[in-house]
Amino acid sequence: MILIPYKWIERVQISPKNLRLGAILISIYEILIAHVVMFVMLLGLINAEKAQKLLLEDIEDQKEMEDYYYYPAINNRGETLDIIQLNSATKLASGTIFKLTIGTVIATIYLLVCLSLFTGVLKNRAQLIVPWMIFDVIISLVINSILLIIGTSMLYERFAINNWLYWSFCAVYTVIDLCVWVIVFQYYSIIKHMAKLREEAIIPAPIVTPYPYYQENTVESINGLKHTLCNVEKANYVTA
Repeated sequence: MILIPYKWIERVQISPKNLRLGAILISIYEILIAHVVMFVMLLGLINAEKAQKLLLEDIEDQKEMEDYYYYPAINNRGETLDIIQLNSATKLASGTIFKLTIGTVIATIYLLVCLSLFTGVLKNRAQLIVPWMIFDVIISLVINSILLIIGTSMLYERFAINNWLYWSFCAVYTVIDLCVWVIVFQYYSIIKHMAKLREEAIIPAPIVTPYPYYQENTVESINGLKHTLCNVEKANYVTA
């Protein structure tokens, strides 16, 4: 995915309600994709391990047969043609297992960040959305780099794919991934902005000095008028 300036993203105005709905749908879609990818990786890993186990058993059987029958050796280590082929297949299976193990780890991380995205969107937690955004940028850059290498080296011709069809697929994939990331980023910006507004709205009240409560002195003069005097230190009530 091609990184775009922040100001251009801010110009894309979508209502917060639609952004939340879009982010929820995107998170559900990403979780489903992550489950499918992880299932495929685990299935391939299990099959590769079974194939490697069968190859090792075939090597042992072949070595036992060589004890009873003569097989000409074709290298300096005394290996026969069958042993060499089985060893090559075993190495290929080991490499496949290694690649599928790395793919399974990446798929697990992808599933975790998708679950984090879903939780962050539902609970309005911006910090839970950040891992998915970072992971999506990294994966998109890797995938686009691979697609670019395949396109420049014309490897897609092996699958009988036309030039314009391949580059059209790359363009559609990049645009869709870019739109998905922009929607999630917009919702992330709204959550951050609302959190900032809530922090600014919570202003601590200033410390109020104690109000001096005065005791009143009521004095009645000679002509019948009442006078109220305030004396903080020595207060008493006197009636003349």
